[in-house]
Amino acid sequence: MKSIVFKIKMITPTFMGGGNGRLDMIRTSGIKGMMRWWFRALAGGVVGDDLNKLKDLEGGIFGAAERKSNSSKSKFRIVLENLNLKFLQGQFDSSGFTYLGIGNVIFKYDGESRKFIPNPDKSNSAGNTLIDAESTFDVKIFFYPQVNEDDINLIAGSFYLATALGGFGLRARKCFGSWQIETCDGLDLRFNPTVYTEEGIKENINRLREIIKSKSNNRIPASQYPILDDSQFILSVIRTNEVNYQELLDKFGKLYRGFRVCAENPQPGLPGRGIHTSDFLRQASSAQNCKKVVFSNYKVRNALFGLNIVYPQLGNKSLQLEHIKDKKNNDKEVLRRASPVWFSVKEINGKLNLHITLFKSQFKPDGSSVKFDGRVVEIEDYSLIEQKFIPYIKQELEDKNG
Repeated sequence: MKSIVFKIKMITPTFMGGGNGRLDMIRTSGIKGMMRWWFRALAGGVVGDDLNKLKDLEGGIFGAAERKSNSSKSKFRIVLENLNLKFLQGQFDSSGFTYLGIGNVIFKYDGESRKFIPNPDKSNSAGNTLIDAESTFDVKIFFYPQVNEDDINLIAGSFYLATALGGFGLRARKCFGSWQIETCDGLDLRFNPTVYTEEGIKENINRLREIIKSKSNNRIPASQYPILDDSQFILSVIRTNEVNYQELLDKFGKLYRGFRVCAENPQPGLPGRGIHTSDFLRQASSAQNCKKVVFSNYKVRNALFGLNIVYPQLGNKSLQLEHIKDKKNNDKEVLRRASPVWFSVKEINGKLNLHITLFKSQFKPDGSSVKFDGRVVEIEDYSLIEQKFIPYIKQELEDKNG
């Protein structure tokens, strides 16, 4: 049986939970889930909005069990070996680092110490919650006999993309669960799985895309879901001078928070209490030069970082995505909209890079609207992220001498 071994180094802390919501170490099911997501993003740039074709391609590699008559088995199996895991301990002041992992998810506020701690509600029997950076392990992928060379490259490529552009576990879109392939042994691939420069990642995407093209006659990129097509996604690799992930995430978290408070004049900032954004309100401390909004002509910014959002300072009113299931009966449902922006951290030559990936797919499904407190609101388009947010983060974090 053919196999390939990726030696992995964790760059930022990782939480992968089991059925009880507590740390379950590194889960191969979670790895395969992220590989599926990035495979769809890759294939969607070729097969377009033909979801049946996408399902056929995905099922042919990852397996599908929709119907017994049309079921298929996965063409590979993942095994973890040589685990050398460290765990994040200690107490932390409120910072950009804890902000990115807050919300009773990664960290929890301890009223007695007035510090943030790894969330004990998610710890395992040993009292550990987060697998820390510098942990290492091997991901060994076994390929079943029916697999061909194209399949091997797409399977390995899906794992690579998850490491290059995304992350694993909770808060993977917000820098947590960033992993990096250190070495690759076992088989020759058509792409380089250990390169994480912006140019190298794009070259690898192009090589993997060519394999998909050989399996599909369609050449129209999808628009309804995130895809890795030049017209639908933007990758920005920001080279920093940081060597410590906590210091990088502290700086980035404050910048991220500050932009969400006031895009016109962003200042590094942290939430005072609870989790909130500042659409529809003014905070004198961190939103100077941000005028009070006029509801009738204001375009909501924070929707672009994901929905739904609850505003504690406004009586827990929410900004949510509402979809009409049945117009005749006015049957509605509230949908969740994951952030179209992924943040990931990589290490190049001893320095940390921040990767920002923006997917510019259709934000609102047909028949849906964004509402605040029951009223329809307009939202900013992706140019806010592309032309303001990314340049702002780059200007503040990029190593000017790099």
